[in-house]
Amino acid sequence: MTLFWAYRPTIWHWLVLLLVWSSVQSPTAQAYWEDPSELTFGTAYTLPERRMRIGIVTPMSYGVHDRVTLSTHPIMDLLLAPNAAIRVRLMEVPFTMSIAAAYNQSFFPGAENDSEGHIRAFLLGSAPLTKGFIVTVSAGIDQNLSVSQRAVHATLSTHVRMGITSLLVMQAGFTLELEGKGAANGLLLYATALKTVRLGIGVAVGPPLSLEALGFDESTVPVWPYADVWWVF
Repeated sequence: MTLFWAYRPTIWHWLVLLLVWSSVQSPTAQAYWEDPSELTFGTAYTLPERRMRIGIVTPMSYGVHDRVTLSTHPIMDLLLAPNAAIRVRLMEVPFTMSIAAAYNQSFFPGAENDSEGHIRAFLLGSAPLTKGFIVTVSAGIDQNLSVSQRAVHATLSTHVRMGITSLLVMQAGFTLELEGKGAANGLLLYATALKTVRLGIGVAVGPPLSLEALGFDESTVPVWPYADVWWVF
């Protein structure tokens, strides 16, 4: 499948310019991640009640309760790939632990198999070693909906705050099918905050799990650029 940025390179140019511009702006009272629990991307934390996060690549998430966050990706829905996820925070002391489940299935013409999709269930645990350094581990089971195939998936993530407006995210994951075939994926992301807007740019290894249903082939895109803009309000 041809990646969409091959046809829209100017989108990525504008995102880079926005990131550079926002990096040199004076910080405001809202332009930083004040508490580790505000870092919900790739962690066990949940959004506060009635708080919403929406982005271009980042799914739309809503805190229906301080302990429960629901997510979906509207762009994926428009591409005939219905998806939904839920995260429930189980405990906070001495570290935060959550249980999560996700569903995605594609009826997109570019998918390799008809109705290709996955159901995942996993545990996440996050521990702030310091106020600016968070380590997260996750592990769970992946069930392929198009074939009788199960896999286990695990990730290790670190979130490092560099100053009051900058954040570095490093994530490495591994998926192992029960038949023995394995695949790795990873993400290196730099993000900056500008009032309610968050901008990020980095590189990813392998297709993101949320986009597998669209037919991404990790053998043809082992490393690809990653950029996103999202809002929290």
